[in-house]
Amino acid sequence: MPVSRNAHQTQLPDTPFKRTMSVTKLGVSVEKVVATIETPRSHQGIERPERKNWDVDRPACRAAQKPMARTAEGRSFLGTVGDGFRFAAGDGIIGPVLLLVTLLGFGVRPYVELLPGFADQVFAKGVGGLAGLASAVGLGAVAGGLAIAGRSSPSVLLRGVMIPPALASICVLLFAAGPSYPVALLCAALAGTFVSIGSISAQTLIQLAVAEHMRGRILSLYGLLFRSAPAVGALSMGVLADSIGLRPPLALGASLSGMAIVLVWRQWGRVETRIEGLGL
Repeated sequence: MPVSRNAHQTQLPDTPFKRTMSVTKLGVSVEKVVATIETPRSHQGIERPERKNWDVDRPACRAAQKPMARTAEGRSFLGTVGDGFRFAAGDGIIGPVLLLVTLLGFGVRPYVELLPGFADQVFAKGVGGLAGLASAVGLGAVAGGLAIAGRSSPSVLLRGVMIPPALASICVLLFAAGPSYPVALLCAALAGTFVSIGSISAQTLIQLAVAEHMRGRILSLYGLLFRSAPAVGALSMGVLADSIGLRPPLALGASLSGMAIVLVWRQWGRVETRIEGLGL
């Protein structure tokens, strides 16, 4: 059927239509499709390499990587744990820091586990009193974390490990001897603040001062002491509380820990000298 043409089209010269390339419905030339089918190693007629470039260069990339020190090659689990304990005991920085963490956890931090007993038996406030005490501890911990956040100066961290644990001991002692519920709320919040500052400072100082090949083991040891010391302290105080009440065991634990922390301060001159020698 002839195609109708308007007046303008009739003035144009006839141009023959030439089909230069046959294509598929997806716009790919038929010739390239045939070349791909006939030669599987090619894509649209282009030869594929045997290996990708990144795969060829992989040995060079591996050679450029710096191998990490592996001191625990072939060692047993107990052997590597023993290495961590020996390193901590012989190091002039890590030993005192972990000792303070242990004292803080054993004599001071168990007050958190004993909050239900204090809220019910000591202050007679029930569930509402326990919620108030727990909230005070949490708010204090948040305030302590914000106060020490972003502080990486060794001198600041050393003060954070030295002073707040002693202040936390005083706060817990006042909490145990507190005459009223509002005083207990204030002491619980302040103790949470000082415990948070001391714990964060100790962990940050360990990360900065310990060599890379021992850092994981020392941080694991820190986590072990951080979790186990309060549990052992709370269990001991709970056993004594069955005989003499809640106040005396907590006050005794806080007092002993505070005095031991003050005794550890005698070694702090050597700790500061060691920190300065590391050039942190």
